Amino acid sequence: MNGILEEGALPGLMRELYVGRKTGVLSFARGDQRYSVRFQRGHLVNATTNVTEDRLGEMLVRHGLLSKENLDRADNLTSLVTTLALSSQRPVPRRPGLLPQVPHPQPS
Repeated sequence: MNGILEEGALPGLMRELYVGRKTGVLSFARGDQRYSVRFQRGHLVNATTNVTEDRLGEMLVRHGLLSKENLDRADNLTSLVTTLALSSQRPVPRRPGLLPQVPHPQPS
């Protein structure tokens, strides 16, 4: 796909990628701003940008969910997730990218 994205079209495009179980990279540009979103079988697995204030860590600081000091200590996303988990006393996932497994109730 290639072209101009109309206002309001992004949610439908992302739904199409999910429902179609698409794999690839969706890239956006506006002037000097660059954004890329990577999908695997319809799932968003990574996003990058050259716009510092739009990065995950910066957004978490802006919304009060992470201190600037902890962001500065984290050298990558796995480190950032570990810092967040330790500060909230929640268990840290053992494999990057996976959420902790929630046990299913056993039938009685």
